[in-house]
Amino acid sequence: MRRKWTLAVVIVLAALVFGACAGGGSAKQESAAPSESRGSTGSAPPNQGAVADGAAPAASPQPGVPAGEPTPVPLDRKIIKNASFDIRVKDGDAAVNKITASVTGAGGYVQDVKQSGTAVQGRTINMTVRVPAVQYAALTTIVRELGEVNNQHEWTEDVTEAFVDLEERIKTKEIHLTQLNKLYAQGGTIQEMLQLESEIARVTADLESMKGRMRVLSNRVDFSTMVINLYEPGVPTPISPPKTVWERMQRGFTGSWNGVVNFLGNFVVFAVSAIPVLVLLAVFGGIAFLIVRFSMKRMPKQTPPAPGHYTPPFAPPLGPQGPPQQPQQGPQAPPQGDPHDQSKQPK
Repeated sequence: MRRKWTLAVVIVLAALVFGACAGGGSAKQESAAPSESRGSTGSAPPNQGAVADGAAPAASPQPGVPAGEPTPVPLDRKIIKNASFDIRVKDGDAAVNKITASVTGAGGYVQDVKQSGTAVQGRTINMTVRVPAVQYAALTTIVRELGEVNNQHEWTEDVTEAFVDLEERIKTKEIHLTQLNKLYAQGGTIQEMLQLESEIARVTADLESMKGRMRVLSNRVDFSTMVINLYEPGVPTPISPPKTVWERMQRGFTGSWNGVVNFLGNFVVFAVSAIPVLVLLAVFGGIAFLIVRFSMKRMPKQTPPAPGHYTPPFAPPLGPQGPPQQPQQGPQAPPQGDPHDQSKQPK
């Protein structure tokens, strides 16, 4: 417990000493300036500040800054320059070779190259190059001279604030890391040493991350990025019209044959590509067939009617005694003759 209090007191004293040193330095600078001004004023003769008749007053060191105040030091701006070009060229290969040679000679490098299309249909070449910032203007002039510029875009990014912020944070982290290493060198209990090691590791990781961001930012400031899109128009092969009947027949036969070959090739590709779908359909079809067949087997079979008896479609079912019999009719009365027939009347 006593060791922890000792460590805490040492940390507080170190912070106070560091703050006092910084404050004392600034106070000394502020006190030194008035003393120098007083000394110079006291030693000067009374009429030194008077302006002679006809003489112009002393000019201010910088417009907008009162006389007697120090001139502010100009801040070194950190500017990232970028550019993009769309250019129509006659020979894409010659343009790529010229850009590569110019960038390499200026101390830069080619970051990426992409190409699409053919010489007959037309080609598009996309290049991304990194050039030193001091050679940016010269390289843009060379790029514009490659051909017809269809589109051009140049822009900048001011990263001065981010750059200065990273510098100050790196300095603070380095001072903090130095103090932690001094405390670690003094020794202590196991728990204190473990806490110091953990804090040293965290501060070191933060410091390395900041330095990495600083390197990336410095690289973007030192090397400008240029995206160059080259378009080379195609030169189609001229097709001469057929002159004789034989040439026309030959060309027609060749076209028909190529069409048949392409059709067969497409059919084979389709058949091979459809094999998984056909297999899946066959599996589902087989399962459906088995289900229907199993259902038909479980259905009761109907007994066919006995031979010699006709059963109408909607007749009632047969009883145990066979088909229904016709109802018996009573004795029929003899037919009566025609009362108008006189031949059969008694005389």
